[in-house]
Amino acid sequence: NRVSKEASAMNNWSWIDHILPSRCLFCSTNSGDVPNICNACWADLPRVAATSCCQCARPLAHLGICGQCLQQHPAFTASIAALRYEGNAAALVQRFKFSADQAAGKLLATTLAQRAAEAKQPDFLVPIPLSRQRIRWRGFDQSWELARWVGRTLGLAVNFACVQRISD
Repeated sequence: NRVSKEASAMNNWSWIDHILPSRCLFCSTNSGDVPNICNACWADLPRVAATSCCQCARPLAHLGICGQCLQQHPAFTASIAALRYEGNAAALVQRFKFSADQAAGKLLATTLAQRAAEAKQPDFLVPIPLSRQRIRWRGFDQSWELARWVGRTLGLAVNFACVQRISD
């Protein structure tokens, strides 16, 4: 039932986004090619370089795996990061996490979906769930929202049940 209500709300927002012009979240001018951000602010987002570590996404001067991942193998084989956590990207994350700013979340999901579209597609997405206490505090689970939006954009299934948080 929660999923159908949120899907319905998402469909309403998608409809509204197409009818009403959105404003840039940073400079308040009319948004450009991407909803909620003008083309200049979109170009200024601090993107992760294509030569980042293919395992942890740390910046590298070349393609490959960074020294830290070679020394201590992480529990995952690959990761994708779209933005560096600085400047307007950090502001987007904070607005989404702490103010439940859905426009900021959709913008984060858009950047992640664009970056993920360039990579080998997984079978499905798995959001890491928040604890019940954190969901009550924030009012929503941001990883669930991002996975849902990215999954919809890329046509990927989202498996919400295969990972369970066992501690706060």
